[in-house]
Amino acid sequence: MKKIILVILFFLSSCGFEPIYVNKDINNYEFKKINVQGESIINKSILEGTKLRENKLNQNLNELTINSYSETRQISKNSKGNILTYITLIRVNIIIIKNDGSLIKKEFFKNFTYKKKDKKIDLIKYQEDIKLSLTSAIIKDIILFLNTQ
Repeated sequence: MKKIILVILFFLSSCGFEPIYVNKDINNYEFKKINVQGESIINKSILEGTKLRENKLNQNLNELTINSYSETRQISKNSKGNILTYITLIRVNIIIIKNDGSLIKKEFFKNFTYKKKDKKIDLIKYQEDIKLSLTSAIIKDIILFLNTQ
């Protein structure tokens, strides 16, 4: 019985498994130039959440372009024409221009459907919270993407 446990421990400890979020070397991601387009609040959250840095002195680095877009739409109404449900969509496109001229493109997309709130102020606050949550989820996806590049 002890031999089986030792063999299992040996394989688990030497297999090289490491959770993907343990190695957050995102601070090491520097780009020659970072271009941002689209929604400034989303772009600011992405830059702060991923801690990307621009280093104009090192010309061997890649360039990064972030283009974000968000939209809130009505998706259903009742028979009186009153809105019942909304959907909030966030789309972020990442383009990495490598030194050799090749491009790496990746699109991140999240959405959330929700019911209308009774008070307008509650609805606005809820929509802002949803936008922040969706942006946070996209930031996690971007970190995973950059860690695989």
